[in-house]
Amino acid sequence: MKSLLLLRLALGALAALSAGAAYAEVDPPGRVGRLSYIDGVVSFHTADQNQWSPATLNYPVVAGESFWTEPQARAEIQVGPAELRLDESTALDIVALDDSRTHFGLAQGAINLHLRAVPPGGVEVLTAQGTIMLVEAGSYHIEAGQPTSDAPAARMAVTVLEGRAQVSGPRRSIDVLPGESAVLGGGAAGVTLAEGNSTPFDDWALERERREDVLAATRYVSPETTGYQDLDDYGQWRTEPTYGTVWYPAMPAADWAPYRYGHWAWVAPWGWTWIDDAPWGFAPFHYGRWAFIGGRWGWCPGTVVARPVYAPALVAFVGGSGWGVSLASGPAMPAVGWVPLAPFEVYHPYYRTSVAYVRNVNVTSVNRTVINNITNVTVVNRTTVVNNYANQRAATVVPSAAFTRAAPVHRAALDVPHDELARARVVPTVEHLQPTPVARAGVAIPAAAEMHAPRPHEPASIAPTPVREEIARPGRAEPSVPTAPGPEFGHRLDRNAPPRAAYAPPPRAAYAPPPRRDVAPSLAPRPAPGPAPVAPRDTHAAPPGPARRDEARPAPMPNLAGPLVVRPMTPPTPPRPPAMPAAPRAPVAAPPQRQPAPPVERPVQQTRLAPTPQGWARGPQPPQAAPQNRPAPAAQPAHAPPKNRQPGDERKPGG
Repeated sequence: MKSLLLLRLALGALAALSAGAAYAEVDPPGRVGRLSYIDGVVSFHTADQNQWSPATLNYPVVAGESFWTEPQARAEIQVGPAELRLDESTALDIVALDDSRTHFGLAQGAINLHLRAVPPGGVEVLTAQGTIMLVEAGSYHIEAGQPTSDAPAARMAVTVLEGRAQVSGPRRSIDVLPGESAVLGGGAAGVTLAEGNSTPFDDWALERERREDVLAATRYVSPETTGYQDLDDYGQWRTEPTYGTVWYPAMPAADWAPYRYGHWAWVAPWGWTWIDDAPWGFAPFHYGRWAFIGGRWGWCPGTVVARPVYAPALVAFVGGSGWGVSLASGPAMPAVGWVPLAPFEVYHPYYRTSVAYVRNVNVTSVNRTVINNITNVTVVNRTTVVNNYANQRAATVVPSAAFTRAAPVHRAALDVPHDELARARVVPTVEHLQPTPVARAGVAIPAAAEMHAPRPHEPASIAPTPVREEIARPGRAEPSVPTAPGPEFGHRLDRNAPPRAAYAPPPRAAYAPPPRRDVAPSLAPRPAPGPAPVAPRDTHAAPPGPARRDEARPAPMPNLAGPLVVRPMTPPTPPRPPAMPAAPRAPVAAPPQRQPAPPVERPVQQTRLAPTPQGWARGPQPPQAAPQNRPAPAAQPAHAPPKNRQPGDERKPGG
């Protein structure tokens, strides 16, 4: 009986652990990117779209999205401390982007990647010819050729301006050091090393990088807070007794309030996501809280943590299914409202998550005791009203149709008396608001606000009876999904079908070089006796000169590109008495020679790339560090007389 009880307890514990693991899998990623800069015509599409749409500033960058820059256009994507810049005529896929992976796919064009810190798992760039792994902080230029109508690009090149990259091709894997450029595609060797050179595109990217060297924001927020780079240019930091460090935006509109100048878009896997109109409007609306201090709105980032968790919108939604407002000119219409959260107020996600996620997303702005007491995901009391929130006067209400059709909120907002709105209930979910095609496209639709906006000075009030159907202004056409130019989908990465063999990432084993099985450790070649030749530059040593960062570097990857020579090792001959002639030694048969791989010649460099006020240029080569894997000095033969000893001083056996 006791054993049966123990068995049941064990099975119950196993089931609980399995259920917890399964439930944790539904948590969305805590790390996303942001489209932070657009110059020219830039298009994008999500995994479930079949046409290109105009790219939107501050749109969250997640796995499954693709971007395209027209000729004479450029774009920039920020992912925490990593910045990825796209040159003209570039096609980029976001293959994987979460808490442990950062994988990009480059079909054509050129990108510049700047890493102030290496994200978890490093950064991988997949091309048709091979894979580039960026393992150190630095700056990198990667370009792919132009694909044809029936085949991907046949050439790929990576230039290390600063840092270190590992390039994995179909035949071998090599390290690329600062000032070097590796070319994949064409030729028997598969990989060619040459002297690297910067481009005008890299000089432009360097100018974008330099503005971060003196950012005050890095003292108040974690560098993993996507979008922190623009805060210094558009506001100022102050310390408040109640809230700590607060950032105040410069010169907002007179009626400005958080989550009022922008629109809502549907971004999987979270769902409804706020897209702000301000160029700085990413970090303050997806991290931290807002507070009204001294007649001004200020953003409170809260406690600095290493890995803050991204949220689609830190608001509490008002109303629900059947809730609406009444207009004087007609019947009631469905509506939805929201109120910005203030410091110390708990954010309850309106999408499916685990309890651990709720705690992690609130850890920067909520008291630790309150965090530990969260044991339920949906703990919003059905009697909670807007009046319970500190920012109740900043609540915003729009028609439901304007919300789901990506209307600009400040144009579609309804003027509801505050006394009525203060009594409205806060709801834990907005599942009744189904996304439309225009909401999935992510672009604001001004026509949607005109369709459902009330007439000027038309009063509105909360509907006393439930609203059952959506009422729109007659004579208005349904907004259509905006389109934008872009390459054909034939060469894109199809998320609904297995990826093309030429563009899919190689198996995990291909990212690391295989062990050298052709030479046993005991048969390692020895250098020939005599003066030691000048050793070539160690291809695995750390880059010469001062490094930009002091992070611990991963173990170097063996270079399999050089020739491999197998030499027989003669076994040592034991010492013999001088009077006895040396017995003839039997010849040792040499093992068969293995065909070496074609060598990869490294260019002889006297200078290295370094940032200058005018861009990347070559300066004097600093003294190179001593090679880390230089061959050991030649060992003394066992039969040679040791130093400082005279012939005849050999010790007898057993002596």
